[in-house]
Amino acid sequence: MRNPTEDEIIECSPFLKRIIDSLNPWIVAPVGNAALKALNIIEPHPFEKITSCAGKEFNWYDRIAFPLVHWSPKGLINRNWNLQVRDFKLLRTTLDRILSRISFQ
Repeated sequence: MRNPTEDEIIECSPFLKRIIDSLNPWIVAPVGNAALKALNIIEPHPFEKITSCAGKEFNWYDRIAFPLVHWSPKGLINRNWNLQVRDFKLLRTTLDRILSRISFQ
């Protein structure tokens, strides 16, 4: 399996934007560098690599972005399993915090 090219990411980003706009999620969790790059095309953010922002939420496109490193063997080279598990737990905490502010009636 290969990473998508820059041209492929650029070509697909309008479709991703349309999906995000349609679903209107509170949180977007890009998994890996290609997904992070695609978000940057939709609305710029300050991160070039997933390793600089993995497991850290930031405001993006009127919602929260919560990047995650891909859990493939290649991803594990950059971020070990324990850190990735911690990132998912932090994502859960973020989701719980957001849901606690919402009244479902």
